[in-house]
Amino acid sequence: MKNSVLFCLLLLVVTMAQAKDVYIWVDDSGKKHFSDQKPKGIEAQQKNYGVEKKPEEEAVISTAVMRTSEDLHLAFVVNQPLLLDIYHTALLDEPELEGFVRFQITILASGQVELCQVLASDFKNSALNTALREAVKSFDFGRAEVETTVTTWGLTFSPDDRWQ
Repeated sequence: MKNSVLFCLLLLVVTMAQAKDVYIWVDDSGKKHFSDQKPKGIEAQQKNYGVEKKPEEEAVISTAVMRTSEDLHLAFVVNQPLLLDIYHTALLDEPELEGFVRFQITILASGQVELCQVLASDFKNSALNTALREAVKSFDFGRAEVETTVTTWGLTFSPDDRWQ
């Protein structure tokens, strides 16, 4: 049962196209916030991830050589519901399941993930690790004038927590 649910979820992940707006704002204490929902009564910068823009819509070309950690963070915020759905599905079979997963991700200038590997995981559930890896492989980090970026990224999953 567990493997069939994760397999179905994996098929959904592979076929889903993620295209969402991310809103960025700084609160009174100077803390930067990211959300997929527009905050009420607060002025926020809006960015769209997951949809390739036409050349005439391109923003100013970045001179950065590598993707920034903020850009990586935004992609994970946009795709947070997908990752949490996979984790929460696994929780149905293992209610006490929690832990850390570290990925190594190779991101092309096109924004597509060329390679994603699980470097370390607290989860002994290989189907869960595979589903999370495949989900990250489906991310679109957005086209940018950067070199291919190889980075590591860690996520902690807990039944009580929600990512911020």
